[in-house]
Amino acid sequence: MKTIKIQGAGLLFVAVLFVLFTGASQAPVENKLIGFWEMDTTQADFKTIKEAMPASIDISRQGNEITIKKDLKQEGIRTDKLTINAQPVEVKMTTPGYRKWCALKLGADGKNIQVVSDYKVEKDEQGNPAFSYKRTETYQLSEEGKTLTVTDVAQGDKGKDFFQAVYKKRP
Repeated sequence: MKTIKIQGAGLLFVAVLFVLFTGASQAPVENKLIGFWEMDTTQADFKTIKEAMPASIDISRQGNEITIKKDLKQEGIRTDKLTINAQPVEVKMTTPGYRKWCALKLGADGKNIQVVSDYKVEKDEQGNPAFSYKRTETYQLSEEGKTLTVTDVAQGDKGKDFFQAVYKKRP
């Protein structure tokens, strides 16, 4: 029986091949979050959920930034471009009197994104009082990577709202 000795550069070459062939077949889990997601209306029982949650969500990533583009029935397209695991940043709002600060966290397992937004709303011309609230949006990828569950919780001076919807990835 003949023994093959691999040394120096040859050993490095074998190690690189091993990494390429064992690791390249699976993209990082977080890349499975990237893509265009449409609401699975069979999973949304209530009309309010269909109106409150986005009809579709487009998630993209470039470097250390994630862009979440949502098609909201009431508002149209809303885009948040946030740096992963950074301090909250102020996001421009189109609604007068509203201010918003957002921070995005990518889960350690790469299967979820959490966006925490703090809103401050000024007293308006009609005399409605100023108020503030916090919204936490969680985007959770299923084990098989084919469904995305989005949970939206808003908590503030006026109480708490909870919405949840399931999305299917468009091929």
